[in-house]
Amino acid sequence: PTENEGLIITGLGGDDKQFRYFVTIPASRKLVLKSSFKTKIKKTFSLLFSQTEAKIEKITIKPDHVRLVLLISMDSSVDGIVMPFIQKINFDSSQLFEHYLVVNTNVPNDNEIQGYVGQIRKS
Repeated sequence: PTENEGLIITGLGGDDKQFRYFVTIPASRKLVLKSSFKTKIKKTFSLLFSQTEAKIEKITIKPDHVRLVLLISMDSSVDGIVMPFIQKINFDSSQLFEHYLVVNTNVPNDNEIQGYVGQIRKS
């Protein structure tokens, strides 16, 4: 960077003017997510956000939660992206908790993710 530019580094990095985030969103109680849910996620995300605002790099569907790797513009907040996304997914029926885990330093291991998901789904 030049004298007038800042340099921001996160553990998961980013791309151009977007930071990379790992997001876990638990499924609603007793709901079992299917792999076909990935299509709904992609459609909903593309309806809500431009490619410069936010992009999905990876989607992993587990029976009790969704894992996303997102690139989010430095000019946007994570909550300003994730909450409208969850609310739009839940418009017809509640499929995801309006609670999520976000990390930009590393990808949590399966035990950490399952611990979080289990705790939220019990509440």
